[in-house]
Amino acid sequence: MKAVTFYLIMFCDFKFILWINCEAELIREEKQKKRRRARRLGLFAISCRMRRKCLTRPGRT
Repeated sequence: MKAVTFYLIMFCDFKFILWINCEAELIREEKQKKRRRARRLGLFAISCRMRRKCLTRPGRT
């Protein structure tokens, strides 16, 4: 009976470790998505500013 209990505990620990690893991977993916979005928005803002500078003529406001 002790062996069964031991293996059951080991199995539960293994599943718990797998669950923690999956959660950590999901958190990493979410952070990467947020970084990509922020980078895209930053690049878009820079390109808009550059276009605005190119389109505005000197002497006009």
